[in-house]
Amino acid sequence: LRSQFISDDEIRTKMEKDIQFMDAMVKNNLQYLKYESEQSHYTIIDLDSVIQTVSDEFVDLGYSVTYHGGNHEKIIGSITEMLRVFTNLIDNATQYASHINIYLAQAPNDIIQIDIIDDGPGIAQELKPIIFEPFVRGESGRTMNTDKGFGLGLSIVRELLKSHQGEIEFINIDPKGLIARVTLPMATHKS
Repeated sequence: LRSQFISDDEIRTKMEKDIQFMDAMVKNNLQYLKYESEQSHYTIIDLDSVIQTVSDEFVDLGYSVTYHGGNHEKIIGSITEMLRVFTNLIDNATQYASHINIYLAQAPNDIIQIDIIDDGPGIAQELKPIIFEPFVRGESGRTMNTDKGFGLGLSIVRELLKSHQGEIEFINIDPKGLIARVTLPMATHKS
């Protein structure tokens, strides 16, 4: 929209081409994640080790992140994709909260539940149905800031979890705080 008000035709044309290029690049990346996720590289991974590694990296950067591990729960999946999922979620929490606690536990029906709990402002109820859409950012409490990305992280997280038969939901804590709850199927002994 702003590019339309640039009076210099040459600069405006260059900006519009850049915008079209970036738009195509983002769409291609999202389509790749959504439709072409290659599962042939999936293996049994120790989810505790993945989350502990990510948590330790944030602690090393000076953030207050505490991981309360499980019993080396295992899933079938991509270690790279799980590192990306939990890095995105913990990074998101550190942007809005001062303390983050992560709990991993076995839930019924061979499901692993990971709760990333922060003491931030939570997500406005009206944003919950659209928070996973590309370019959507939380406005109430979790405010827009150009230094904090473009609103693609949660879309990517959701698509990566779907490719692992996983799910994510956000639960506000009263009076303040947020739980990002991830559920993933446990690797069965038959795998």
